[in-house]
Amino acid sequence: MKKLFLLALCAAMMAACGGNKNEKSAEQIRIDSLSQANKVQEKELNELMEIMNQVNAGFDEIAEAEGRITMGDSTMERTMNQSLIDDNLSFIKERLQANRDLIAQLKDKLNAASISAQTASQLAENLRRQVADLETRYKAQTSQITALEAQLRAKDVEIHAKDEQIAGQNMQIASQNEQISTKNQQIDQQGQQINNLTGKVSDLSGQVVEQAVEIEQKSQTVAAQDKELNTAWYVFGTKSELKAQGILSGGEVLKKGTFNKDYFTRIDIRQDRVVPFYSKSAELLTTHPAGSYSLTKDANGLYTLTITDPATFWSVSKYLVVKVK
Repeated sequence: MKKLFLLALCAAMMAACGGNKNEKSAEQIRIDSLSQANKVQEKELNELMEIMNQVNAGFDEIAEAEGRITMGDSTMERTMNQSLIDDNLSFIKERLQANRDLIAQLKDKLNAASISAQTASQLAENLRRQVADLETRYKAQTSQITALEAQLRAKDVEIHAKDEQIAGQNMQIASQNEQISTKNQQIDQQGQQINNLTGKVSDLSGQVVEQAVEIEQKSQTVAAQDKELNTAWYVFGTKSELKAQGILSGGEVLKKGTFNKDYFTRIDIRQDRVVPFYSKSAELLTTHPAGSYSLTKDANGLYTLTITDPATFWSVSKYLVVKVK
């Protein structure tokens, strides 16, 4: 802005050198007037910039004060920090008020300023935009401080709730300590009784060991019997394979007692209900009640046996023989 007025002043002085004495006098008057206007506008601009600098400095001070506010997680920490928090909050509110007043003063000075010449119109517009930015920043900072105060209040509520919880826990601990003391007395009394019973327990322990061994043996026997009762065997193969193992003989299945039992696969009838045959042809050679199973093909046309009623399916025979191709 100042440079624009100086250039105009120089141009006016150069133009004045080519005129007569009367014209030079008139031109000198215009130059003096411009010089005076330039000084006024320069003073106004300096005042505006000074106020802007004060506002920006205020924003920075507010941010620093906000950074000094720390929220502890306990009553002790909050008590130690409370004075600092209160001082900084008070400072922030005062500085926000001061910034608001400075922004209002800045707007009044800008509206009353003589920066209205065509050469300074762009500068005036830039100043108005800067003032608008300061107002926006003031509103944002005000909202931020309001949120911070709400956060502090919420933190106080949280700490108060924790203090109440701790107090309640301390009461419970005190009550439990009393109960422990009473229990210890009871334990001392029972200790004597236990000593008296120790001899009897020693005598009984031998019997318990013997009974435990017997129970374990019986449990193993029951488990083995249960496993045997719920065990079935299946095999699938081509006609020639089944004949080679003695499973299929003279068109009859499992008629010879010499068939190869190791060729069969053991299954648990309580758990194993699906048997894939990996073949596009499958025929059950052993007898199993209809309705207790389904023989279906998968997406590749390979057969799979699904046992829908295990008890009925294995009721006739615990052996399943399937001929495939």
